[in-house]
Order: sequence, then structure tokens, then C-alpha cells
Amino acid sequence: MAYEAEKVIIINHQRLVALVRKRVTDFAVSQFKGLGSWRDADIDRFVARVVPVVEAGQVKTAALTTGYLAAMARIQGFAPAKAVPLPQNLRGVPLTEVYRRPAVALYSALSDDPNDLTTAVERGMTLVEQLAAMDMQMANVRSAYDMVSNDDNIVGYQRVLGEDEACALCVLASTQRYHTEDLMPIHDRCMCDVAPIYGKSDPGQVINSDRYDAFQQRLSDQGVEYTGGAFKSDRSITVNLHGEYGPVLGWADQAFTGPSDL
Repeated sequence: MAYEAEKVIIINHQRLVALVRKRVTDFAVSQFKGLGSWRDADIDRFVARVVPVVEAGQVKTAALTTGYLAAMARIQGFAPAKAVPLPQNLRGVPLTEVYRRPAVALYSALSDDPNDLTTAVERGMTLVEQLAAMDMQMANVRSAYDMVSNDDNIVGYQRVLGEDEACALCVLASTQRYHTEDLMPIHDRCMCDVAPIYGKSDPGQVINSDRYDAFQQRLSDQGVEYTGGAFKSDRSITVNLHGEYGPVLGWADQAFTGPSDL
């Protein structure tokens, strides 16, 4: 009974966090697209409008995550660990600097082709979406880490795939169990969640069977197969340390883009 209740709590949390992520990213993208011109004053206006919304989204995401983990604790009959306030600067770089990067991407695109403003704006919008989505995921994962690592009743955690189609990296990573002192590795557009493990209680992978078949071919194309109750791959995954994101999932045979490449 507790297992089924955990599944409901996890899925509800994923949907709420995804809703916050979508609202923040949609707002940020629309603000960048709607500037009309992208000179310094326009970018100043963009940053002033978007950064407070991103920060509010992070606070909301953190609150959802702490509430979710408190509910998971109660299902197991434990008192929830004390919530830790979300640090103001998860990246270690002010968001007022981070959200100027889309303008740099736009200017770079224009230097390649001064006559193609449409493509340049689209490049900037893509980066806006990536940045905002990552900021929401960082708030989710960091809040989970702060609670899980401070709860003596939790013996580990697992990676739970998001409701949307998961990438091969996340599917492989979700087959493992993790120590509470380790921050869950993420990557660009990652929507995975943390599910705590209390003693022998295991919430399972919470993979929706309706969407499982949909990404089987995609995984196969990336060298992943499902045999004998486990995912196997002819490629290996690795965890790199990013200067802003922290631990980041990646393929071992691919070059890692680190802070110096930002």
C-alpha cells in the first residue's frame, strides 16, 4: 500500500515541478522574443524582468521538493527532516550575468550571418529556455539533496525518470542506487527526480508503462537495450563536474563542455 502511495506522491511532484518549469521557461522565452531589438538597453530590460521570475521559480520548486520529501517520509512513518533554505546563488554566478548569455549567442550568430536576424534570435531563445530549465532543475535536485543527506532514516536514493520521454543517459543512470552524500548528476533538459530509500523500502523506477515502449527504439538507436530486467549499453556513462551545475551526466566517449567553454 505504501508503495502505491509513494508512486502517486512522486508523479504528482513531477507534474507540479514540470508546471513551474514550463511557466518560467515560457515567460523567459517570450520576454526575449518580444524585445523587438536586442541592443544593450533591451537586454538590460530583459534581465531585469526575467531574473526575479527565475528566482521565484527556484523558490517555488524548492518548496515543492521539500514538501514532496516530507510526504514520502510520513508514508514510511518517519518525521520529515528539517528543510534547508535554498542558497541564493546555486550557480555561483549571478543570474544577472547568466541571463546576458543569450544576447551573446545572438550577437555571435549575427557575426556569422548579419542578414539572418531570425536565426540569431532563435539561437538566443534556445539558450534562454535551456538556462531557465536548468535553473529549475538545479533547485529541485539541490533541495532534495539537502533534505536527503540530513535524514538519518534514508539509506540512499534512486533516480526517477520524468514523465516525458527520458534520454538514454537517464534511463541507464536510473538503474543504479545512490549514496545520500552524492548530489544527483543532471544534464541539459534533465527532468529526473530523487526518490529516497528508507531501509529496505524501494519506490521502484516508477517508469510509466504507457510511455516505456515509445522510447525503446530511441534507446536502441543510442546503443541501449533492455535485457534480463536491466538496461545494458555498448557505451558507458560518466559524471563530470561542471563549475555551475555540479555533477553532470555524459557519455564517456564524448567531449565534456566545462565552465571554460561557457
